[in-house]
Amino acid sequence: MIIIPAGVSATDAAAAARIYWTLKTIGHGQQAILDGGFRAWTADPARPVETGPSAERTAPPYPVVMQQRRIPKGPAIAYCNTGHTAALNWFVLSELLGREEVALYDGSMTDWTQDPERPVATGAE
Repeated sequence: MIIIPAGVSATDAAAAARIYWTLKTIGHGQQAILDGGFRAWTADPARPVETGPSAERTAPPYPVVMQQRRIPKGPAIAYCNTGHTAALNWFVLSELLGREEVALYDGSMTDWTQDPERPVATGAE
């Protein structure tokens, strides 16, 4: 399955990453996110756009090039307010960088703060 974000903002990429994470978590199988989304695809007139059902096609592996940055080692948990934006952090760490021990807390702060016994830092101490 290819997930095709609109390709107009970072929130498109985060939404696509959340769909990717959900499908992977439920064991859907192979899924991919179209680099640049629909906007980048349609910017090249040589790329076809079909408006109906199409036959399944295979594609060669897509090379990924990224800058090397120092990322701390050890387990990491991506979270935000609801888990949707954090899905992009999880996607980059887990799927692009191949880092193990990366999790997405899908309930994020909305879930965490439902229990008043859980600690929450609210400012500098």
